[in-house]
Amino acid sequence: MENYPEAKRSAFPEIQTIPTRWNDNDIYGHMNNVVYAEYFDTAVNRWLIGSGALDVPGGPIVGLVAETRCKFLSSVGFPDILETGLSALHVGNSSVIYGLGLFHAGAETPAALCRYVHVYVDAAGRRPTPIPESLRRALTALDPGFAPRTPARG
Repeated sequence: MENYPEAKRSAFPEIQTIPTRWNDNDIYGHMNNVVYAEYFDTAVNRWLIGSGALDVPGGPIVGLVAETRCKFLSSVGFPDILETGLSALHVGNSSVIYGLGLFHAGAETPAALCRYVHVYVDAAGRRPTPIPESLRRALTALDPGFAPRTPARG
C-alpha cells in the first residue's frame, strides 16, 4: 500500500493499548470514522510527550498536523481493546511522516492504517523550523533504519 505503513504488527516499533469508549460507536454499531483520527492523534502525541523530546504545551516548537489519511480494513467498536502501532515512515528537515496501525488486541493484521504528517513550527510565529536533535534521536526508536544527523564540527 503506497504511502501507508506495512499491514503487519512487526512494522510498528511502538505499540500502545487503548480501550474503546461507549460513545466511540455510531448508529451502525462500529467505531465512527472520525474517532480513528482521535486515536491516531492521541498515539502520536502520547509518544512525543513520553519520549521527552517535545515539551507540550509550553515548548518552543509545535507539531501541526498537515495531512492524515486512513485506510479502513476491518471494523472495530466498543467494547474492544485496541492497540495502536506507531512508526516513522520518513523524517525530513521540519516534518515527520508517521505510520500508524490500529489493531484488535493481539492481532497480527491491522483494522486500519494511517499516514500522519506533522510539520514542526516555532511556537511563536508558526513558521516551519528544523526538527530539534532531541526529537531526531527519539525518532530512531520508531525507525531503526533512521540515523540522526551528526552536527558538523568546525
